[in-house]
Amino acid sequence: MPSTQTVSDSPSAATGRQPDQSGHDAAAEGEEQSRPGRAVNPENSPPDTGDRPDDHQEITEGEHRAPDDPSQSSEVQRRRVRTRLSVAGSVLAFIAAAFALYFGRAILLPIVFALLMTVTLRPVVRYASRRRIPEGLTAGLLIAGLVFVGAYLLILLATPAQEWTSDFPARMDEVGHKLDGFRERFRHVTEVSEQLEDITKGKSDEQPAAGEEGTNDPVSTGRAAPEQPEDDDAEVEEPVPVEVQPSRLSTGLTAISSVGGFTASLVIALALAFFLLSQGDVLLNNFLHTLPTMREKRNIVELIYEVERGISKYLLTVTVINCGLGVAIGTAMWLLGMPNPVLWGAMATLFNFVPYLGALAGVVVVFVVAILSFDTLLYASLVPLVYFSLTAIEGNLVTPSILGRTMQLSPIMVLVSLVFWGWMWGVGGALLAVPILAVMKIGFDRFERTRAVGTLLGGESGITR
Repeated sequence: MPSTQTVSDSPSAATGRQPDQSGHDAAAEGEEQSRPGRAVNPENSPPDTGDRPDDHQEITEGEHRAPDDPSQSSEVQRRRVRTRLSVAGSVLAFIAAAFALYFGRAILLPIVFALLMTVTLRPVVRYASRRRIPEGLTAGLLIAGLVFVGAYLLILLATPAQEWTSDFPARMDEVGHKLDGFRERFRHVTEVSEQLEDITKGKSDEQPAAGEEGTNDPVSTGRAAPEQPEDDDAEVEEPVPVEVQPSRLSTGLTAISSVGGFTASLVIALALAFFLLSQGDVLLNNFLHTLPTMREKRNIVELIYEVERGISKYLLTVTVINCGLGVAIGTAMWLLGMPNPVLWGAMATLFNFVPYLGALAGVVVVFVVAILSFDTLLYASLVPLVYFSLTAIEGNLVTPSILGRTMQLSPIMVLVSLVFWGWMWGVGGALLAVPILAVMKIGFDRFERTRAVGTLLGGESGITR
């Protein structure tokens, strides 16, 4: 029957559901799958066709940020201002410190000398104190010993040093005349070598061609001879050089003021060193009472003891090495026939406290003295060569083997320190440059925040000095 075929062929009859009910069930299933927090059965989920325009349109709360946040921009501006102010403040502080060091050198130089003497001799005073010897007595004996040794060397070396420096301009003129004589001899040797070179060239270069012979003769060419310029040298009077010398009174006053200033600075340094050596523990205890925490007190005490050990070992060892170098150079100067060998040995001892520049200055001084003392340049050149060889052996073999790796300083930082402190405080600053740099390195290595600066001052690539 037709009605039976119609019912059997319809999809609703096959599934047993009405069309509106199946559509309602499908919508309900899709709604349940789209609800958050419900598990979705992958077997019942519809296939992914890739056409979901709303997948990237949902933005969770907290992910959305305004592109132009006024609070963030103001915070960035404040950070930039703080950074610029910090840099400007550091630069101004450095400039102010440089001005204070330069204009206060008359006061600061003896104070720094006294501090270095105290740091160097403090372990000796502490050792004597453990042996029941009063600190004041030990400090007095040490300062008196330094004064005695310095006065003895001054008396011993004053006379030969005055002989060489009293007539310094005349001696430099003599050096110039001798060097001119040496240059004249070398000029004759150069002329002879040039003549020999011209002879070996061949006759073809010396003889002119046949057509060119006599072309410069005025008669053969028919041209008038060029007029000779008149000699006016006889009519011009040469200026007479006049040398203006300062009066003896002004020279004497300058010398007295220089000696007086040096003596005053030395007396201040020795007196301050005596009081620091005899009363050092009292001052340290008073300073420690001002610190709030025990950790800070312990750090300060450890830092002071570490600086004392490092600097005292360095300065005492270098002093002994420099004295040995002075003895070696004095003996070598005596064997070479140099006058006043003791003076040059003492000069080498003092100059060697200034790395690099001291050895260079010593070489120049002994070379000038050798030119004045000997007639031949070859023998005079042997003196600075021996001086330089001994200082090179000391700097590259003796000092590194004795000090080891206890005090490594960068060569670049040593030169920078020499230039800076020499410009600030003159010769005294050059003598103090390396000890000051060593103290800075020990202090920077002690704390974690400044250890990078200590590595920059020395480190594994540094030199033992």
